[in-house]
Amino acid sequence: MNRDQKIQFRDKQIRHKYALLHAMPTIDVPELSGMYLKNFYNSVKRYQLNLPDHIVQPDKKFCGECGYIQIPDHSVDINIISGERPEISSIAKFKCKKCGHHYDETVLCRKQKVADSANISKDIGQVKKKTNNAKMRAKMRKQNSLTSLLSKKDKEKKDVTKSASMLSLDSFMKR
Repeated sequence: MNRDQKIQFRDKQIRHKYALLHAMPTIDVPELSGMYLKNFYNSVKRYQLNLPDHIVQPDKKFCGECGYIQIPDHSVDINIISGERPEISSIAKFKCKKCGHHYDETVLCRKQKVADSANISKDIGQVKKKTNNAKMRAKMRKQNSLTSLLSKKDKEKKDVTKSASMLSLDSFMKR
């Protein structure tokens, strides 16, 4: 096999194993899902691939205990417990229906999300200002370079010679 064929085979194999993981809820054999998930992770490790965090981390996409894919109201029960006050973030409690594994995840309240997005937009504005300053510095460097200074002097000399070559009325009368 050449290199391209190896890459195609690898991609096809990984896609097939990932599709099998998603087909497990239709088969209703949760015991196999853990084995398929382990097989998928071993293949990813063998090929030294980097997967997104939501796939790799336990209890994000797959159950951390049995490896079953998490589908709300099908394989996972979700209960949201809101904080006493609106400023406090809520807690989402997840329970796998196949193995009974429990885990919690904090959910930010709306005010915190808005504040975080405002901070991000401020940071973006600061980056734009820095790039404008960088552009201005580059422009000043170009203006102060030796070639630009020489070209300015040449223009001044040409302007002086043009004005000298043009005859004024007084100089014409003197001739």
